[in-house]
Amino acid sequence: MRILTGILIVLIFIGCKSHEDDDKVQHEVKKEAISNRTDTKIFGDSLKVIYKYSGDTIFEDHIDLKGTSDDNYDSSFSITTVWSTREMDIINCSQMLSLPQKNIIFSYCLSDLKRRIEDDIENSGEESWNLDRLNKLKKELVQLEKGKRDSLTFKSHHLNFLVLKDLQFSACDKVSKRKASKMKVGKYLIKFSSGNSSGGTHYYLLTKENDTIGEFEIREWIT
Repeated sequence: MRILTGILIVLIFIGCKSHEDDDKVQHEVKKEAISNRTDTKIFGDSLKVIYKYSGDTIFEDHIDLKGTSDDNYDSSFSITTVWSTREMDIINCSQMLSLPQKNIIFSYCLSDLKRRIEDDIENSGEESWNLDRLNKLKKELVQLEKGKRDSLTFKSHHLNFLVLKDLQFSACDKVSKRKASKMKVGKYLIKFSSGNSSGGTHYYLLTKENDTIGEFEIREWIT
């Protein structure tokens, strides 16, 4: 077997197998029901954080109590996070692709991946750099499907949360094999006192007992 380059890809007939049978879950995204309230926390003489909860959104104001008096820089910033919950999918297909990332194994239907990449190629427009990458990925997926290769040259971090995040998938812990039954997703925007800003997404994978088995953060942009 060749040395796996980049990420290990495992073609399997059945993905992470639960210790008990689960009813089929429909792919669904639900907004979080967060009660309306305000909390304030003060940390010494340097930081105050005001949390405002409204519907599915949490507003955080991190206030530098010393302002510019101590280091000539006001480090205050605000965070707005919109939360939703995605019910996890039961994957059932003849060929599956498993992408390990940290302690989690993400499993997809190989045919779904091919269709997604083909759609991305069709909609890539004039972004030649991205088109080249997508065509390379499509070629590798076809080779995987035909058993002509056992690895991809693309990092699982990029594939799982940037390219494939909207596809149906299942996820389980590598060691315990506990399956995620839902994923909490928090899309956030950070605004700094300097005028700069950044945005990204938090992902939390939870079991049906609401235990967290995986946590990931993707910083998507910064200005």
